[in-house]
Amino acid sequence: MIFRSGNINSGEKKNLLALFYRCFSGSYYTKTLAKDIRTHLLEKQLLPLLQKFPERCLFFQKNTEITAALIYAKNCNFSHFIEHSGKQKYGSLLYLCTDEKYRRRRLASRLVREAEKIFRSETIGSCHVSAELANHTAVSFYESLGYKKIQIICQAQKILSGDSGKIMNIFRHNKTYTAREIRCGRPWLIMHIAENSIPVSAEDFKDCVLAEVSFKKKNEMAAALLAENGFTAVNETVMFEKNLKNK
Repeated sequence: MIFRSGNINSGEKKNLLALFYRCFSGSYYTKTLAKDIRTHLLEKQLLPLLQKFPERCLFFQKNTEITAALIYAKNCNFSHFIEHSGKQKYGSLLYLCTDEKYRRRRLASRLVREAEKIFRSETIGSCHVSAELANHTAVSFYESLGYKKIQIICQAQKILSGDSGKIMNIFRHNKTYTAREIRCGRPWLIMHIAENSIPVSAEDFKDCVLAEVSFKKKNEMAAALLAENGFTAVNETVMFEKNLKNK
């Protein structure tokens, strides 16, 4: 089994996508996006990353089979719930998985260590990653590598059946809960209740059939507001951070 980074051919790219699809098959995102996960999560997020930054893919390979892989990013604000100064550099572990046949061989931890080594070589001071709170294996894994829990993010959803105007006004007029709109796939509206957010507008809700809102778990007012307006809690995500300056 050999370690490689970047410069993957079309066949390897196909195998990599298949690996991530298998590993994500039981995740919240798979259940949420159902049969469209391959298009939304993999082809529209993973492939563009590989095409633009091929060197940011680290993986182990046995013959033509990719056994474990990690895709990382630099200064990628994948979460609106971690505040940074404008000059602070940080790394993010975006996608990490190991084929079921090759688990318990420390492949994943070796990939994470390699990414951290790259970050340190570029004077990047911290590394972030997220995991579903219910995924106890992933949570324990990151904790064993020295990552600390810094935030728990809740996700709540509501099917929009002619009441999008009411929902929009909640976020538009309540300054505490102004939301940053992110389009994710087809008629979905993804919003984050976070600082320095962009207020939503009627255009954001156009053709959307479902709204999903993320907010800090400690924000009890947000939880109550969403529950009062028919949103249902669907998931909790742990945000981790590791200080890379001390090693």
